[in-house]
Amino acid sequence: MKELKSPQEVKDILTSKEPVAIFFYMETCGHCKVMHEPWAKLEKEKGGVKFVKVESEHIPSDVGVGGFPEFKLVKDGKIQKTVSGEMDGGALKSALFGGGRRSLRKTHRIRNTFHRSSRRSVRLRSKLPSTRKSRR
Repeated sequence: MKELKSPQEVKDILTSKEPVAIFFYMETCGHCKVMHEPWAKLEKEKGGVKFVKVESEHIPSDVGVGGFPEFKLVKDGKIQKTVSGEMDGGALKSALFGGGRRSLRKTHRIRNTFHRSSRRSVRLRSKLPSTRKSRR
């Protein structure tokens, strides 16, 4: 896996014709540190795609990275998919290379909890907005 060390290298890779998966991270970010291992495993599994990492100080301002960690898939000189946040390797693979949001939905837990203000049980879906309307 190649680490890009200059903003010009990042701009060049974003206009690449071949498929490239990019991992934008910050050295001091705890979520980014967790994602290094699944990123390395994904690189071994996925053939035909070039994998690179970019540290926050080497990101050009016009790239548009909203947070860390952030992953982008570039094909034919265009950004095809952008995924951000900490997740397991399977969710990362499905989000970048197939399935999208529908595949991510399976990885999030649904838990029942007692909501004190309404004094009733409420289903909470972690990291995804609720698709069900609450009953009163």
